[in-house]
Amino acid sequence: MDQSEQMLIEWQLTALSQRFVYFLDNGEFDALVNVFTPEGVFDRGGTPLRGHGAIRTAMDERAPLTTRHLLTNFYYPEVTADSARGVVGSVVFHGPVPEGEGPVPYATEQGRVLEFHDSYVHTSEGWRFESRVVRPILQPLIWP
Repeated sequence: MDQSEQMLIEWQLTALSQRFVYFLDNGEFDALVNVFTPEGVFDRGGTPLRGHGAIRTAMDERAPLTTRHLLTNFYYPEVTADSARGVVGSVVFHGPVPEGEGPVPYATEQGRVLEFHDSYVHTSEGWRFESRVVRPILQPLIWP
């Protein structure tokens, strides 16, 4: 694989991560499920969800809140034409669901830093997560 092919794949993997957090933050859970392979695993800090059904059920059971995941530090140590591994940093903020228009107030203690440890596979529909494991890096002393 030449450098331009690798750069294109890394760009596609970055876009996949961006879609994931957009869908998560905006409650578009049908679209979120589809960034995973049908048997894909989403491990939310020690709770592995295997397959589209389990991921969708967990999203439906998620407490109502406002989140924003700001992605950074994309690193792809292994990239082939068919599979890849990556680590993506995320600064995450949580707050209540707004009661009207305008920004949501939140406590500064409700921010934290996570890493996503990913395995990707190239499918006939494009790149998908084979697994996405959330690893907390920094979190407040008091966390729900």
